[in-house]
Amino acid sequence: MEDAIAETEIQCVSLSGHSFTSILRVGRPRLHDRGMWSCSLSMDGLFHEDRPLFGDDSLQALCLAMDFARSQLQDFVSRGGQLVIPGTRDAFPLNAYFASPNI
Repeated sequence: MEDAIAETEIQCVSLSGHSFTSILRVGRPRLHDRGMWSCSLSMDGLFHEDRPLFGDDSLQALCLAMDFARSQLQDFVSRGGQLVIPGTRDAFPLNAYFASPNI
């Protein structure tokens, strides 16, 4: 992804024990011809292409991309996978990245 504005590395361990590194990248929101905004998301190892998520404005597109990333990682864990901080045995702090604010 050429226009990544943020990224992080996560070590993923599947239920079967297969380990791989996923680099989660979020692209810069872009305005499309139709007047909609999109924000690309890629997660190596979990899906192979950049996924554009569309919103009415740039902030909504960015928020939807981040929410999709969270749902994909939570789904991986719910199927028995583990998320680990690369180079350690420590669990990746998913809630620290995708915390729900107490409003």
